[in-house]
Amino acid sequence: MIDPGLRGRGVLITGANNRLGIGAAIALGFARLGATVFLHYHRASLQQGIQADAYRAEQAKPADEILKDLRNIGGQAAAYEADFGDLSTISRLFEAAENFCGGVDVLINNAATWSADTFLPSRDSRRNPFIELWTDSGAALSPESATRQLVVNAAAPALLTTEFARRHVARGAT
Repeated sequence: MIDPGLRGRGVLITGANNRLGIGAAIALGFARLGATVFLHYHRASLQQGIQADAYRAEQAKPADEILKDLRNIGGQAAAYEADFGDLSTISRLFEAAENFCGGVDVLINNAATWSADTFLPSRDSRRNPFIELWTDSGAALSPESATRQLVVNAAAPALLTTEFARRHVARGAT
């Protein structure tokens, strides 16, 4: 096996509390390579009108089960809950990750959010059969939901990357 040099390196993975999701799979991969893994998560509430399938149910949980999986394979791992709707959590997340890992060498921006809203607020399923799949309320996209999606899905990854780069350079990491 090729050694990618990740043993003992600190890895911060956002959006990693869903055992069925990409973040958990990435965490397991890094742990198997000997990296110290720090998980970020935000428990999503099950939205009104959305069927609570297994994937969405996992997103409502803390990261405890994934931490257990990581530790069961000999990995060093910890987790931190933060809502990227509040961008001030980013620096606190990095502080916690650095305290656990000694330094963050790899950042994986995996966190994302979505909202069960629509451009077409009509609930007439004869005109739009997909409306009932998304929401019972047929709610139109609102300024609040649009802003949250832009903040969490665009601003947060950009600011996470900026914070990662600033800290990486400040500690003279390679």
